[in-house]
Amino acid sequence: MQTNSNFDSTPESCIESDRRISAVSRVLAVDPNEGRCLVENCLPERMVEFCHVVPRKFWRDRQFLDSLEWYWRMRKNTLNLETRRNIFPASRVVHGLYDAGRWILVPEEAIIQRYRDALDEDTLRADRESFPLIPDSNRFEYRLVPVKDTEAVYFTRLNNPSIPMSLDAFTIHLPPFNTLPKLVSHVHPKFAIVSGGHQLSRMPPNDFDALKVRYPIVAKIFVAFRAWRGVVPTNAKSDPTYYPPYDPNDDHSSDEGNYADDPKDRDHNDAVTEKGRYHDSSCKRPRQLSPTASRSKTCNSISQRAHTQNGKDRVE
Repeated sequence: MQTNSNFDSTPESCIESDRRISAVSRVLAVDPNEGRCLVENCLPERMVEFCHVVPRKFWRDRQFLDSLEWYWRMRKNTLNLETRRNIFPASRVVHGLYDAGRWILVPEEAIIQRYRDALDEDTLRADRESFPLIPDSNRFEYRLVPVKDTEAVYFTRLNNPSIPMSLDAFTIHLPPFNTLPKLVSHVHPKFAIVSGGHQLSRMPPNDFDALKVRYPIVAKIFVAFRAWRGVVPTNAKSDPTYYPPYDPNDDHSSDEGNYADDPKDRDHNDAVTEKGRYHDSSCKRPRQLSPTASRSKTCNSISQRAHTQNGKDRVE
């Protein structure tokens, strides 16, 4: 598919180098909107960019990534934020507003409830073995929920992406954007919950309480997010499903010097979130590259920014 999309936008959540063009091609291969903006449905020729749901800055948060891998039933050091399931096309305005934390993607309530039901009923803590493995799909449904500072924001959605266009092919949607249709995407809901939960954790308590009144489902998103960023058990390395023995013949050990998926890998067609091949020193690297490999202990913990003390007051 041909596209005039821009790869050089915000540094923390946009595809930003030629080495990652393969990630864009993988997004276009599964995107049900064929490269159009997820929210405004505008064509790729209108400077559509590629936005990360969970920002790439989380790569530097060793503690947070370890927690996600543990509670998502993944192997250590295999979480890949460059997966197509964490990237969606967005117009420059939509992308900028998302990066600024103005709005979040909210998955279907049934999916959020599955993740919520997997938590301990009394403590609301996550359990590795209970995590629901929801298969990838190209037809997940989302709604856009405004979080902050959207009073002067509007979205112009293209209803009919045919050419030539006419003025009646567009609809303007105003806050709180309840007139927007359901947004259909290949993005996996677990990434949307992490990103949404992170934004919710940054809200002042009074604002978050007001948002829960209008959108009660956000309380469950926050509960799941808080559970998934829990501390990894001290004996986690004794679990071979999390910390398997070093295998020099494993296809994750390839050091090709790029971010692309290798079609020769036996897991090329599997969920891309399991690939985790990184070759930049600032990124999270798979342990399989070396039996003695370790990540920097100076990583900043983004999860520390969450309002831990107020978290208990936010749960319903």
